[in-house]
Parts: sequence; C-alpha cells; structure tokens
Amino acid sequence: MSEWTPSKENIEQFENGFRDYLVSQLKDAGELDETSNNEAKRITYVLDHFNEYKRQYVGIIESGKKVVYCNLIRGSAGDWKNELVVMFDGGPNYFSIHFNVQKERYFDLMINGYA
Repeated sequence: MSEWTPSKENIEQFENGFRDYLVSQLKDAGELDETSNNEAKRITYVLDHFNEYKRQYVGIIESGKKVVYCNLIRGSAGDWKNELVVMFDGGPNYFSIHFNVQKERYFDLMINGYA
C-alpha cells in the first residue's frame, strides 16, 4: 500500500461533509434492528463530542485511488501528533473512517466498542 500526504484542501474536503455523513449514518442505524441500536448510541456519542476529537490524517492509495484515512481520538493517546494511534477498545472515544478524495465518499466507519 502506497502513502501520500493529504493537502490542506484534501483535509478541508474531508471535514466539510464529515459531520453530515455521521448524521446520515445515525439515521440509517436508527431504522435497523436492535444490534444497530448500539451503533446508533456510539454515533450519537461521537456527534455529542464531535469537536473534542483529535484527528490524525494519513494519505493512502487503495486500488489506485487517493484515500484519506482519519483516525479520531478523544482521550489519552501518547505521542499522537507523531505516531499513529492504534486502539482496540475504549468505546466511541476512538474511531476511524476512510474518505475517497476523487469520489468525495466516506467509507469503513469503525467506532470502537468496549473490551
């Protein structure tokens, strides 16, 4: 997998529709079964604390397309400005998402659960 450095414009492009995307996912989760209710709760938490998350942006190439991988962290994260944070639990204080720059499409939203 190749890497590239997202520009300020790429990050702005990502951020411009990000909150609206999360709201749309909340609506979708709310219309599904009880399992999705947990997802709706996690998305609600994320939206309630949206501006409190630190963000890490990584440019990757997936199938020849430029993708911004965004890692979001609310809470302790060590040297998060210089090292990618990998967290396997911690609930919705930690989550990640991908964004296809050319298609302006978000995908692979992964909100952590609790161990």
